[in-house]
Amino acid sequence: MLRNLFRHEKMLSLSHSRHGRAAMRSPLSPEAVLWCLRLLVNAGGHRRFIQPDSFGCPELAEALGLPDPDMEADSRAQAVVALASLKELHAAAEAECGAAPFPAVLETNVRQLGLVIGLAPLEQALLCLTVLLHLEHMLEEAAECLGGLTLGRLHHVLADLLGVQPAEVAQALRPEGALARSGLLTVDGTQLFPLRQKLDLISPNFAELVCAAPAEPLRFLKGRIEQAPAAVLGLQDYTHVPQVKAVLAPYLLGARATGRKGANILLYGPAGVGKTECIRVLAGEAKVGLYEVAYADEAGAPIGGQSRLRAYRAAQRFLAAQAAVLVFDEVEDVFGPRPLFMEEGPRLGGSPISKAWVNHVLETNEVPTVWVTNTIEFMDPAVLRRFDVVLQFPGPTPARRRELLETLAGGVSSAETNRALVNVAAVTPAVIKRANDVVQLIEGMGGVTAASGRDALFRTLVTEAVKAQTQSPFQLRSPPGSALYDPAFLNPGMDLTALCQGLAQSRSGRLCLYGPSGTGKTATAHWFAENIGVPVHSVRASDLLGPYVGMSERAIAQAFAQARTDSALLLIDEADSFLQERRKAERSWEVTLVNEMLTQVESFEGLLVVSTNLIEGFDQAALRRFDAKVPFGYLLPRQVEALLQRHLRALGFQAAAEASAGGAVVGGIDDGGFSLAARRLRALPNVTPGDFAAVVRRHRFAAFKDAAGFVAAVEEECALKKDGLKRAIGFTG
Repeated sequence: MLRNLFRHEKMLSLSHSRHGRAAMRSPLSPEAVLWCLRLLVNAGGHRRFIQPDSFGCPELAEALGLPDPDMEADSRAQAVVALASLKELHAAAEAECGAAPFPAVLETNVRQLGLVIGLAPLEQALLCLTVLLHLEHMLEEAAECLGGLTLGRLHHVLADLLGVQPAEVAQALRPEGALARSGLLTVDGTQLFPLRQKLDLISPNFAELVCAAPAEPLRFLKGRIEQAPAAVLGLQDYTHVPQVKAVLAPYLLGARATGRKGANILLYGPAGVGKTECIRVLAGEAKVGLYEVAYADEAGAPIGGQSRLRAYRAAQRFLAAQAAVLVFDEVEDVFGPRPLFMEEGPRLGGSPISKAWVNHVLETNEVPTVWVTNTIEFMDPAVLRRFDVVLQFPGPTPARRRELLETLAGGVSSAETNRALVNVAAVTPAVIKRANDVVQLIEGMGGVTAASGRDALFRTLVTEAVKAQTQSPFQLRSPPGSALYDPAFLNPGMDLTALCQGLAQSRSGRLCLYGPSGTGKTATAHWFAENIGVPVHSVRASDLLGPYVGMSERAIAQAFAQARTDSALLLIDEADSFLQERRKAERSWEVTLVNEMLTQVESFEGLLVVSTNLIEGFDQAALRRFDAKVPFGYLLPRQVEALLQRHLRALGFQAAAEASAGGAVVGGIDDGGFSLAARRLRALPNVTPGDFAAVVRRHRFAAFKDAAGFVAAVEEECALKKDGLKRAIGFTG
């Protein structure tokens, strides 16, 4: 019935939708027809395709030119005729394009790939066939007729299709073969999948790219391997990380020049501190190509760790002969909290991903690779040992952060905002640049135009970015103390300038600053950090005390550990909450809290400053652990006078300030009772810089009419203190 009804035009006829015959499809190419018939005839797919009274896939039957079965004819006879017709079609297809079974563009491109990564003819044919399976819908339908395949059955099917022996196919698809090592083609060796699902390509768009037009081989990895953009910064922007110039630059040059295998660098540190940008700088300096393993495809969808690892392996093969460096950012995808070798089922090249396999990959890569991550907390020690260079990338120092604020956001942020930001470790170059770009964009669209508005928007953007990154409440504040901070306006028991110079030289010291509230203890700690050039990690009792057993001790340990990691000055306010005398403890957890704090203080080799108003209750063991105990006392009369003059000038009460500078305030510059109030203020025994700062803040929303009102307000602050009659501590001369 079916015999002699087929013509070549029927072989190229239009097919219809799997769910009906209304939708029209493009004609099948001669090559696609050939492979469909090879699957049905050579590989035995006809057994499922030809069924009693019907075809297993009517859509495929129509695409091949097979009319609907005659429902009145004998089904067994129809099957015999249908099989004979398929064989006749197959013979015609082989005669037409059997010598060139793949599209010319595909063959050309795969041949070029083969030259670059060393693919044998059979390996090239397997790659071409897999590409067609992923491109041609009808070819996939024909492959479905074979059902689920074991690995052994897969080898036999491919051997039947390509006219070779199963052992040859197994050899070409072996895990250590060129196809598997390149990552272009991988085989699932465990699941009972149909043919197309057994053979997977490196990316969803690889098949389309390799069939589109002749191109450079690396072009076919688009969406998996991308050439890195040029660097924006320069080596001079990484002076705060001296290892960049001393270690990374010469190592990368040497590894590339000598062809060193297993050359791997691991950079880790907070997000946005310039790790990836640093590699771009080094690649530009060395005049080598820099390529990045993508972590998102062209549509912006994330790429899984297994796919990224395959892309990495492909890049190693493609770039081996080039002067290139490879970057693998966001390595958590591979080495994170649940690394690939701990997952069930992932396969590359037919083999499970084991820790030993990952170690082998790191030890044998031909292209120097820089791996970048935010943290190494979850990385296996065995993996860490495979990196030649492991370098922690710190955030910018306060001095460097100030430079970045001036250069990246100079026309947006105010001096006050910059002063508040310089010691915030989470304010990275990326945060500064993005906030500045947003402000500039909004301004360009006719939004904020006033300087105050731009500054306020910038502060808001930075604050929200820091909150998101730290996952904790955050409010941007200027460092404690006023902008008029000066050690000359304090009354400490030591020379603060000399002490700061010593700390800057040693980079180590444990200080206990004690004295009444407002005497400048906290502000002094920030002043130390600013002059030494280190960030401040400031914690208070509320940051460390937790409601459950062990939480406070863990928080204390984390605070010290973070300060070590960031090379920061650790400032602990209200330290009496943690260092009270253990003999007076009423609960067991109070003792363990003090013990944990003492242990951490004892082992800390960095810069530590604790402040307290109640040193009398300190545990004696705690006092012994501090290198210096520095008392802060109330201001002396001459200091009160000098600080008053400076604040009056800053607030615009110039005449009163000049009169005060001349000594006793008399005559026509009394300014409404200023003279008498100033004399009383100088005579008070309990004036602190904090009193002045509190009144200045009050002036912002309830401005004083004259200098006398300002002085009277300071006097009121002092009168509220319960310890006003106590003798001042500190220097008295």
